[in-house]
Amino acid sequence: MKIEKVQIRNFRSIKDPSEIKIDSKVTCLMGKNESGKTNFLKALESFNLDYEYIEEDICSYSEVKEKLERGDIEPEDIDIITAWFEIENEDRKKLKDINKELAKIKHLKITKYYSNQYEVESPECGIEDLEVEPKNTEEIVENIKLQIDDVSTKLQQHTQRYPPFASSKPQYDQFAENFLSTDFTNISNVEQAFTTLYANLRGLPNIDATIQTDIENTIKILEQIKGELITELQEDDIIGKILELIPNSIYFDAVDLLKDSIEINEFLKNRPQYKTFDNLINLAGLDVEKLTEKPTHRRRSSKEEASARITGRVNELWRQGTVNVKIGYDGGTLFVYIEDKTEARDPPSRRSDGFQWFLSFYINFMAGTKGEFKNAVILLDNPGVLIHPSGQKDLLKTIEQIAESNQIVYTTHSPFLIDREHLNTIRIFQKKERKVGTIIKEKFHDSDFDALEPIRAAIGATIGDSLFGLKKNAIVEGYSDYLILEGVSHYFQRNKKGFLDFSKVAIISVGGAQKVPYFTLFVWRKGYKFVIILDNDNEGREVARELKEKYPIDASLVFKLDEIAPDKMQGRDITIEDLIDPSFYNKAVNEAYKVCFRKKRGEEEIKLDELDTSVIMQTKKYEKFFSKNRLGRFDKTLVAKQVYNMTSDISCTDDVLGTSTIENFDKLFEIVNDKLKI
Repeated sequence: MKIEKVQIRNFRSIKDPSEIKIDSKVTCLMGKNESGKTNFLKALESFNLDYEYIEEDICSYSEVKEKLERGDIEPEDIDIITAWFEIENEDRKKLKDINKELAKIKHLKITKYYSNQYEVESPECGIEDLEVEPKNTEEIVENIKLQIDDVSTKLQQHTQRYPPFASSKPQYDQFAENFLSTDFTNISNVEQAFTTLYANLRGLPNIDATIQTDIENTIKILEQIKGELITELQEDDIIGKILELIPNSIYFDAVDLLKDSIEINEFLKNRPQYKTFDNLINLAGLDVEKLTEKPTHRRRSSKEEASARITGRVNELWRQGTVNVKIGYDGGTLFVYIEDKTEARDPPSRRSDGFQWFLSFYINFMAGTKGEFKNAVILLDNPGVLIHPSGQKDLLKTIEQIAESNQIVYTTHSPFLIDREHLNTIRIFQKKERKVGTIIKEKFHDSDFDALEPIRAAIGATIGDSLFGLKKNAIVEGYSDYLILEGVSHYFQRNKKGFLDFSKVAIISVGGAQKVPYFTLFVWRKGYKFVIILDNDNEGREVARELKEKYPIDASLVFKLDEIAPDKMQGRDITIEDLIDPSFYNKAVNEAYKVCFRKKRGEEEIKLDELDTSVIMQTKKYEKFFSKNRLGRFDKTLVAKQVYNMTSDISCTDDVLGTSTIENFDKLFEIVNDKLKI
């Protein structure tokens, strides 16, 4: 289940709602300090089932706070966060188990209120009218019996290995028989039956450390099965069953770094303050409360098993050399130290900042996903702030790797943690005065200077010293140019055609042709190599003339799209959309506007023969059609985003893209690379 978009209101600094799209893999939040980025992450974290809102969560300058204090509204009237989810195949199977009608669901809209209640809706199904399917506990009970048989076999083997235990085996057999006689379909019997069994197993006489380990491992497995059984037996409504499928949100910041040691008494008193250490202990399967009561040899055994367990899990993700994570105990203090191939033993604080961050993050990540490393929403607040820039680049790769099976939302001020090839996943945060609060910009290209200026302002960098000041730049007029060029180039790269190498060249959209001269002068003064791509329309022709006549630049670096267009397109106005095959562009329009078309036209697509053939430019054709059919304003940037998505999809082929698209962009990329000498 993936989050598609969220709407947050009345939460801390976020007062007024706006729908913010969440990328299916990685979303980057940028903005100055105190602009609301952390509050956005915390709002996402609050969507978890175990999060309960407190008074401080309500936006202090929102009207609802005053109304709540006066008693004009109730907590259940205040919506905090709404999330729209896309249902994946794996989720659909689970939904079908709840009720067969839920299998048709493609999207879910879930709202959480200040009262901690949820509302669940779907456009494909009336959820409130459904009931949970009849319960089937046979498989779960059979699994319980298998575990009891398994531990019985192990204990029988122990009687041969450790003769003192032989006299205790009949007691176990009686305990197991009593347990299996339980009516597992009656929820009132289940909890007591398991509790009694655990106490009896742990109380067996004449057991050694090896037997104790087998017993504890069995209890751990049975505890998990018990949870499944109770969940199945509980009389939850259908909403509760659906909510169990929501991906868990895991929040992590630099404050959560793993400590070298903790006093057990202090830890038990203030467990929430030691989040990472607590997760480490839980992952290691260590019972801290009982650790001090165990004999020395049993404590040693528990520590060794815990160390082995956590080491194995950490090395599943840490790929920069095998490490051993050791847990020690001395005089009421638990401590952690790290061993590597040099056999040096160091507490976490003596390791590199990068390793400390990675280790702490992995521990919390493992705990949040219950060791599965998938299907989570990971919220990283300023990750890797202590890591060297080269390490931050590695961290960005790690984030991308983890995002293959999770969604990641992170905040940053670092240019080294920005993926230049996916700038459309960046969201800009601003804090407004006069009780307006946090404003979130999804379209960072809407600016008074150029498409990247809000990003530079957010990280406090200038154009000259920012990550985006590459030595080679392709300057284009608008954001739609940027999206189409990047999307088609990615397709060409995948299919072994000439492409734009974004590790060497940056596409810079400047927010309109009239801004091109100003930006051109800037990059020229900086000594950057550049090429300028202009539409062949009135504005583009005027800017091209101005650049060639008034600016001290090489005129050959300025070219209009008609210079690469085929003969049939010569002598007419041309924008980048006219380089795209009409059938492919039509598919992009229909995909981008299918909901609008369905709602306003009763069908999901426009056919090419419905367009006015007397209109030459592609975008103008659709603008006229939209106006004539009262469909609102035609948004070419929205369609450009769809072109980007379609060309980035591995299912896209030459036949789908169209011969004219391939020929036109092949010429364009060849000219750009030639002029930039790439």
